[in-house]
Amino acid sequence: MPLAMPILAGPGAISSIIVFAESHDEIGIAHKLLVLGVAASIAIYIYVTFRLAAMSDRLFNDNVVLIVNRVMGLIIAAIAFEFLLDGFAEHFPGIETIHDHEGH
Repeated sequence: MPLAMPILAGPGAISSIIVFAESHDEIGIAHKLLVLGVAASIAIYIYVTFRLAAMSDRLFNDNVVLIVNRVMGLIIAAIAFEFLLDGFAEHFPGIETIHDHEGH
């Protein structure tokens, strides 16, 4: 078993495909072929994306990669901080977050 398969398609995705493929028995083989086609198209998309990412490695030098890594780390830290604030707001009703004002 290749290591990338469980990372790309975890147990949730695999079980969702199995349940979705078996959920419409009245349609029959056409539905299962459709699900297979969707899964195959996603696999091809991921393959092309990985090949392009491997080729783009030659386009960027080490400084560009370092800058992109730091910016992405900053974005992930901001998202994590937002999750923390939302969690605190759920447990302490006196705290308001930006999500308290959206759509209410």
